[in-house]
Amino acid sequence: MMHEERLSADFSHLHENSPIWTMMNLLEKSGRQNFAQGGVWEKCLCALIMTLKPSASVRQILEALPYEDTFLDEDDTLNTMAHLGYFARPAMCQLKDIDHRLLPCLFMTGKGEPFIILGENAQGHLKFYDPASLLITEHPPQSGGSSKVWFFQPYDENRATISKFMRAGSGHTWFRALLGRFKETFVQVMAAGLMLNMIALSTPLFIMVVYDRVVSAGAVSIMPMLILGASMAICFEWILRRIRSQGLSWLAGRLDNIVGNEIFAHLIGLSPALIERASVASQIARIKTF
Repeated sequence: MMHEERLSADFSHLHENSPIWTMMNLLEKSGRQNFAQGGVWEKCLCALIMTLKPSASVRQILEALPYEDTFLDEDDTLNTMAHLGYFARPAMCQLKDIDHRLLPCLFMTGKGEPFIILGENAQGHLKFYDPASLLITEHPPQSGGSSKVWFFQPYDENRATISKFMRAGSGHTWFRALLGRFKETFVQVMAAGLMLNMIALSTPLFIMVVYDRVVSAGAVSIMPMLILGASMAICFEWILRRIRSQGLSWLAGRLDNIVGNEIFAHLIGLSPALIERASVASQIARIKTF
C-alpha cells in the first residue's frame, strides 16, 4: 500500500497539522489574494520555503514575492526563491539519476506538473510532495523519461564571477568579470550582426542579376523567383535586426542596473567626510577603483 502522510515542517509560527494552508492564510491576510485560491505553484513555494528556509518570516516572504498579485508560475517561484537567497540550477534527468545530496528539489513532469522531492525516508525511498493533494507519498509521479529538475543552493557571494575571490583566480578586473556573465548575449548579438552583413549583399546581387539576366538576356521568367528571394532576405533582415536590438537593449539595461547599484552601494558605505570634501575628479577616480 502506498505510504502517505501529511506534510509537517519545523516552521515555528505555523500550525503543525496544516502548515502550508496556515502559511497561505497568513500571506492572504497580508494582502496576497492569489494565495486564497490555493494554486499548485503557491503550494510548491510554501513547501520549498518550509523545507529550505523554515526560519523565514512572513515579511521576508512578502518582500520576495512578485509585485503583481496574480497567480504564480514557474518563473515567479524561482524568482521568489532567488530573492530569499537560493540559487536555482536546472537539469534534465530521470528520477533514478538524481543525486540525493542535492535534495530537496523541484521536479517537473512531462505535462508541466510540479512536485517537490523532499528527500529520503528511513528505507531510502524518495519522498514526493504532491501540491494537488497536499500529501507526501513514496509513489513517484509519471514523468515519462527525462524531466526538468530545479536544484536549489544557498547563494554564496564568493561564487559570483564579480567577487574578489573569483577575480583573484582569474585576474580579471571587476568590469571584465561582469562582462563575462553576458558572453552568451554577446555571441548572439555578434552572430546576428554577422548574418546581417551577409544578407546586406543580397541587394547588390539582386540588382546585378536583374541587369545581367532579366534586362540583357530578356529572361523575364526568373523575375518572380528573384523577387521571392529578395523578399525572404528582407524578412530575415528584419527578424535579425529585431533580435540584435532586443539583445543590445537587454544588455545595456542589465549593465546599467548592476553598475549603478554597485557604485551606489560603495558610495553609501563611504564616510560622509570623504564624500563631502572630495572633488568631482577625485570622486570619479574613486569610482574607477571599485
